[in-house]
Amino acid sequence: IYLDEHLLIRRFTSKARNFVKLLPMDLNRPFSDLSLTFSKHEVYEWIRDARSSLEPKIYQLENMSKQKIELSINPYIDKNRNLAGIILVFKFI
Repeated sequence: IYLDEHLLIRRFTSKARNFVKLLPMDLNRPFSDLSLTFSKHEVYEWIRDARSSLEPKIYQLENMSKQKIELSINPYIDKNRNLAGIILVFKFI
């Protein structure tokens, strides 16, 4: 999932739907508006932390079915070292 610097959804892959309930009409909506398949409060905090630190973060969590998920939160930095967005990568582990 690709978020802009304001954490609005700009792009997502079809596989992201395994982790987040996404529809094409969700483009340009805040990520915080979405329904997640896991506890959302800590995820928003993790995204804000990566956004402020400009450092990638990796976390493990479980979805509602108790499947383990790895979430990689990667700030996208432009050539002037400014935050241009956040890339979220989910995978089952």
